[in-house]
Order: sequence, then C-alpha cells, then structure tokens
Amino acid sequence: MNPPAPYNASFNQAEFNKVAPVMNAQSRLSTLSVGDLPVSRTCPQCHRSMATTVEKTNGVTVWSAAGILILLGCVCGCCLIPLCMDDLKDKTHYCPYCNTVVGRKKLFK
Repeated sequence: MNPPAPYNASFNQAEFNKVAPVMNAQSRLSTLSVGDLPVSRTCPQCHRSMATTVEKTNGVTVWSAAGILILLGCVCGCCLIPLCMDDLKDKTHYCPYCNTVVGRKKLFK
C-alpha cells in the first residue's frame, strides 16, 4: 500500500473528474417490474414498442415443492403436481422482434 501523497503534491484534475458508471434506469426498471402476463415495453436492444413474450420454465420453486411432496410421502404421482402449476414457475419476458430478455420473475433466487 502506498503512503498518502504529501500535502503540497500537485492535484490531478483528470483523476478527480472520473465518474463511476451508472446503471441505465430503463434497464433496471425492465428487470424489476415484470409479472406473470405480457407487458408493454420498449425493447432496450431494438428500441421498438412491443408486448413481451412470456416463457415459463421450471425453476427452484417447482423442484423444491416436488421434493417436499416426495419427502412427505406423495410418491404415487402427487409429487408431480407442482410441475403443472404455472404460478410456481419462473417467467422470462422476451422481445418478440429481437428475442432479447427484457425481464425475469422468480419466486426464489
């Protein structure tokens, strides 16, 4: 580790003016405000107005619920019920024009 500069050292204005990168507010909102249904958005990639396409996939919540049902003794097919429940699935929103991921909704991360 370097010792601090002496008090009379020259001041580097260029180093002082460096700004930390800031996350784009549009991209942050698009990943936070999606739900189960398609939403109207402007695509951050192609900049077209569109209604998102929603893809539902089995995530941690679905497999955890199925595992808990197996541990409770539901092995004759009842443990597969979570695989059919759309409310437990992870949702990924895509732009229908360029297939860019616009947002995700997960119950557990």
